[in-house]
Amino acid sequence: IAPNVCAILDTVIAAQLMGLCGGLVGMSKVPSCNLQVIGQQKNISLGGFGAAAAMPNTGLIYYTSIVQQVPPYLRMKALKVVAAKVVLAARIDMHQSEPS
Repeated sequence: IAPNVCAILDTVIAAQLMGLCGGLVGMSKVPSCNLQVIGQQKNISLGGFGAAAAMPNTGLIYYTSIVQQVPPYLRMKALKVVAAKVVLAARIDMHQSEPS
């Protein structure tokens, strides 16, 4: 369904992102700054504190192989770049799937 998105991300993570965004159309409408935090795990076990994030600003895209291959001090920058490219790829895939 989305060959360009699957080429950037792992196919399992691409499918999870599409499920959380509401499909390819929903994924193409999400800004890249919001896409990078989709699927973020909340740490609720902190007693007396609110729902704090375990790792702030990291979602499903953070755990892809392309981001994890980068040195740790550059992972947040790589996450932003990959999220931007995934949104562009989703928009391309959405328009390619429409009948001409």
